[in-house]
Amino acid sequence: MTTLSKLPNPNPINTEITLLARKQKRAVPVIVGVFAIIILMILGIFLYRNVFIVRTVICSFADQPCPEAAIAELERLKTKSIWNTFSETQSKFKTALRQASAISFTRKLPSTLVVTMIPSDILGVLNADISSGYALVNKNGHVTEIVLERPTGLTVMRIKRPMKVGDEIETEMKTVLEEFSGDGQSIPFVEIFYKDKDEIELRLQNGKTAIVRASGLAAQLNTLQLLLNEATMIEKVSVIDVRFLHPVLR
Repeated sequence: MTTLSKLPNPNPINTEITLLARKQKRAVPVIVGVFAIIILMILGIFLYRNVFIVRTVICSFADQPCPEAAIAELERLKTKSIWNTFSETQSKFKTALRQASAISFTRKLPSTLVVTMIPSDILGVLNADISSGYALVNKNGHVTEIVLERPTGLTVMRIKRPMKVGDEIETEMKTVLEEFSGDGQSIPFVEIFYKDKDEIELRLQNGKTAIVRASGLAAQLNTLQLLLNEATMIEKVSVIDVRFLHPVLR
């Protein structure tokens, strides 16, 4: 019978060295990956702070150069990150210019910011006298332009004092313009004379005068419409005052 001799036991020191070498070999890619990520992060921070910043601003407003107030505000954006949301700037724009209904920011990398301001639509027209012209009021409630000829297709309201570009009209005055500029408006008026928020005269097509106030205007106009439908009731009156719970006819 042949007896097999036992294999010699491996050297424990050699075994440990072999295992350590294997671990180090596996660790090298991990270390390289970590260093690569750190380098990319440093590079990203450098680009974010030094390359992708606003250096040039192009601004347009209704296909025209932006007003000086807007340009001054935009100058403050330079050296800021181009990835900024600029929400605070949008708010300041609307407050300062009062003419824009919307503002958009377009980025042209690496450092150009294109600002487009969309003007607010015209709500109505105010007029104090012929010499002062007609003041166009936008939906933000601000006078954007003074024209000499009476605009067509817009509600014109007479006022006591002339307005100038940039003026903000009273809230009640804006309410009246909104009410009479709406598509559902059916009162057959010829002229509106805004004396103050509590006394607004309407010269009607039938030659009569109606008096309303800004507060609760919609309800007053509904009452006025009902009275106008009753031709015999108002036949002999010249003034219809609907500011009160019970209309006053005189």
